Parts: sequence; structure tokens; C-alpha cells
Amino acid sequence: MKTIYVSLAEKTNPSVFSAYYISQWFYFSPDYLNFHLLKKNSPSTAKYNDIGEILQEKALKLKNSYIEVIGRLSTRYSRKYPLAWWTSMVAERNEMSTHTFLTVCYYNIFSDIYENDSFQDRSLIVVESVSLFHLIVRSLGKKYKVITLGRPYFLTWTFFRPKVAVIYRIIKFVSWIFSGELKQIPNLSSSSDSKKIFIRTWVSDKTISVLGELQDVYFPKLYEYLERKGYEIVIIPNFYNLTLSSKEIQRRINKCKYQFFIPENYLTWKDYFNVLCILLYQAVISRLSNVEHSGKDVSKILTETQRAGIFFSYTYIYIAQAFALRNLSKTDFRIKSFIYTFENMFPEKPLSYAVKEYFPGVESIGFQHSVLYPLQTCLYPASQEWNDMPLPDKIVCSGEFFLDIYLKHGAPRERLVLGPALRFNNLISKCEKDQGDSSLKVFKKNRILIVLPLAEPDALELAIKSSEATKLLSANWELKIGLKPHPMMSVKKLEIIKTFFYDIQCDMEIVDKPMDEVLPQYSLLITMASGVIFDGMIEGLPVIRVGRSHSLNFDPADYMGSNPYDFRAQTVEQLNTLICKLLLFDDEERMGVLNYGREFVKESFTPVNEDTLQSFISTN
Repeated sequence: MKTIYVSLAEKTNPSVFSAYYISQWFYFSPDYLNFHLLKKNSPSTAKYNDIGEILQEKALKLKNSYIEVIGRLSTRYSRKYPLAWWTSMVAERNEMSTHTFLTVCYYNIFSDIYENDSFQDRSLIVVESVSLFHLIVRSLGKKYKVITLGRPYFLTWTFFRPKVAVIYRIIKFVSWIFSGELKQIPNLSSSSDSKKIFIRTWVSDKTISVLGELQDVYFPKLYEYLERKGYEIVIIPNFYNLTLSSKEIQRRINKCKYQFFIPENYLTWKDYFNVLCILLYQAVISRLSNVEHSGKDVSKILTETQRAGIFFSYTYIYIAQAFALRNLSKTDFRIKSFIYTFENMFPEKPLSYAVKEYFPGVESIGFQHSVLYPLQTCLYPASQEWNDMPLPDKIVCSGEFFLDIYLKHGAPRERLVLGPALRFNNLISKCEKDQGDSSLKVFKKNRILIVLPLAEPDALELAIKSSEATKLLSANWELKIGLKPHPMMSVKKLEIIKTFFYDIQCDMEIVDKPMDEVLPQYSLLITMASGVIFDGMIEGLPVIRVGRSHSLNFDPADYMGSNPYDFRAQTVEQLNTLICKLLLFDDEERMGVLNYGREFVKESFTPVNEDTLQSFISTN
């Protein structure tokens, strides 16, 4: 009988290969850093079975059915526990914060290997998810001798982490109740007319200047347009990556010409208690059972995610916003419409729910502000969720390209409106400005710009692969590397990423300037899961899109169809080869990239003008 070893990722170190004479191994975890260390230190006798390409194919095949499975759960739980369900991790299905669908894909890949009896004697399976660990051990036990490695599960950090997290978040919740950090910002002035518009947007240190000037990167030009039409704007801020003191934030907000809705000003002790009850309801519905997908019971996987999400991050703040809006509705305050960035994630849903419940007749308008990814499952509501979920009454799409994607995923046509590509207007403007210009800028040679995604696992994997690939070139090429972090990336995460480039013989800099200023300083762009590919192409820069080895690719270019300048790299070797090739691109080849990119932008994104901005005006 074959012996199969199964180990949790956090307990696996390179010593297992020699200790147990491992013949082959499989890795089912998105933690690329851990994989990198194992692979680097594994003996040549231990064959690694790469699942990268199989994973992407499996995910595309299973995506739609998975969305519908969660949709049926939404019907089951949302009617009794609406806010508890819609702010849960399973309901959100955001693969950038959880790995539920990824784990389901792992389970299916494992099942295929198991059914084909493709395991050799002394195979090793490394798993991150505890639920998947138990499912694999139980399945293998029917056919093989199974040995689990490491300490008992209840002695690991994986066991204690959720418990510690819940305690930590309860403490944060209590401290938030008593902090009153932003209560010095004035309440909204009463108004019985309907000329006020709520805009929920993300606010960081840079959003409001010292002088109180608003610099909203999500809705540029919209505020001025609405003001010209006679509307008053009220901002509902969702704060992120704040380093400024609460006192400074208050000072800047009070200088701003727009009113701000601060939920804490409208909450009572009863509301805080209700928020706590909803969080506890999430614990009540955390055990999911009899959930089947693709012929397999995935209840344990979903339950693991659901339990991990109890008191997740700042869920309580978003839930509290719903109660604050309810209390506001009891005054004579009236609004015309509610506008927000739409990604179908849980921070949006309490507000959308509250507007529908407490401001009847007010139209909610979601703005598709970012590019769409085929495997980001939260972006696409299930068929029944269009009726059950607190979704916007209409979604303003940034172009026909994106509207068509929604239609292909079952969105009702009457809920979709063609609007302006506010966040991509600089791309459109550049294409129009340079129309007829057949000249190319003089690019600085051997300069590589690496644009980091927001998600930490993605950023780490891109950094490791890029550093390994460029390290092979640095001896013969005078390279200069620029690292451009995501605007929402913390300083701490960036410092970790920088360490991977320290031993490369080249100049390296951190880039914190606008993309249109940065790109002419480089000759090649490397990225992962980012709409920045369009910025690079319209400048004539070839773009390498690095794929994930053990996780889902979030690549907007997957929707581009036939692309003659489709440069993808999954492995370090592939990336190294492409870098060598593309750094040597001549002017004719760069011109081809530029023309293709500009044509795609012009066909896909809608310009910002008076006509397209009208899509944000409520018809009610």
C-alpha cells in the first residue's frame, strides 16, 4: 500500500523531504513565499507537480456554478438574517480577502488526481486550509496509508489564530464605541428638499488636502458636474490607510466645502447593541451543511470561511452605517440618490440595504470604477441575487466593453447604463491628444517598472518572481528597477517586498508619482492583476503579466480576446526569457504595442463629457 504524507503549510519545512524520502509533492496553498522556500531547498529527487495551469482552467470551468451555489445560500439566509448574511465572507465571495473558491478548486484538482490514482508512494501534499486538510485525509484513507505530519492541529497557530482574531476584533469594536474620534465633525444640516446626493467613497490621507480640497480618485469630475446641475453633495467616507491623526482628519473635513456623513454622530447605545447582535447572528449561521458543488460536499470549506469572518476587520463599522442611515431617515433629511463604487463587496451592502429600507424611492447607483476580472467571483451576482441582494438600482458602466461582460454574466439589461470612464479618462484623453502622432518617445533603456497589486500574497509573489528573474540578468545588463506600490498598500508591506531586491546588482527606487509621469522613464512594465496594462500599452511599453502559481489569476486582459501583444509569464524562467526579449524591442515593435493599446482604449472606455455624466442623475 502506498504511503501518502499530508501536512499543513505552516508546519512544513524543507527537512520533510529528506526525513521521509519524498518522491513527489503537491502544493495547495496561495502562500508563495512558503512555496518558494520549500522549492528552493527541496532535493532533485522530489518531483514537484505544478498545478498552475490546471488551476486556472479548473477555476474558469467551475466559476459560474460556484456563484449559483452561493446564490442559493443567499436566498436561504438573507431573508431571516439580511445584514448578518450580506456582510459575511461566504456571501461576499471576495477571493482577494478569502480563498474559498480557490480551496474548492484545490479540492476538485485533488479529486481528479485521486480518482486517476496518480499518487506515487511517499507523495507529500501540502495544504493551507484546515477544512481541505481533513477532506483530503479522509479521502486518502480509503485507498492509501495516510500519515499526517507535524504537531496536532490544536497546538498550531492555525488553530489559535481565529480565536485570537475574534478577541482582538471584539476589543477593537469596544474601543471604537468609546473613541468618538470623528464626532467633532458637524451633523448634516436638515433639508426637506431632494437636491442632496449621497456619494460613498474611499478616503485616505491624500483625498482631502490641508486646505480642505477634495481629490477623489474614484469620482473625478463628477462633483463639479453635479454642482453645475444644482445638487448638493454629501460624502459618506470609508477610511483606509490613514496615518494622519483623527484631529487632523477632522480639521481637513471641516475645511472641505462638502458635507460629510459621520455615522458615529447618529448612533445610540441601542444601535451598538444591535450591531453586536448581528455579529453574533453571523456566528449562529456559521455552520453550513449539505452544500454541494460539482458533486462534492463543500460545507466544511464554506464553514471555515464563515467562522473566520466573524468580527472580520471593520465589519461592525459598515453594519453601523445602516443604523445611522435609519436614524437619519427619521428626521426631515431627504436625498435624491445614493452613488457608490460598485464591486459587490460587503462594505457596500449595509448602506445599499439601508437606502432601500429607510429611503424608499431613492435610487441607488453603483459605479463600475475598476477593471473586471474573470475569476473575481464577487463581481458577478448569481441569478437570484439580482432580486435578493441589496444591489444598486442601476450600474453605471465605464464602457461598452464592461457592459457586455456584465450581460454575459446574466445582469439584467435594464439595470445597466453606459456612463463615463471617470478613472480612465486620462487614458482616453491621451489617446485623443496623440491621435495622428506617429512618433515614439525616446525610451530609457533597460529600465523596468514593476507595478505591485494590492493583495499581499499577489504582491509578494510578483516581487519574488521579478527579483529572481532580474537577478539572472543583472550581471550582464545595467538594469534600473522601479517599484510602484498600490495606493492602498501599507508602508510595512512595502518594506518587506523591498528586501527581495537587495542582493540584485542594479539601481532600485520606489516610485510614488502619477503613472503618466512615470511610464516614459521606463522601457518595460511588469505587473499582476492590474488595469495598469492599458497605461503601459498606450505609451508603447510592452507589458508582462505575471500569473499566479498556486492561486487564481485576476487578469483584466483575459477579456481582451485575441491580442498580438499578449505577454504572460507563469514561472521565473518564462519571465526571464520575456524580459530579455522585450527589452530589445525596436521602435516598430513598440509602435505596434502603442497602436493596439490606443485602439483598444478608444473602443472600450467611454469619454467623460456632459452627456455621459448624465448617467449619474437619478431618473426618479
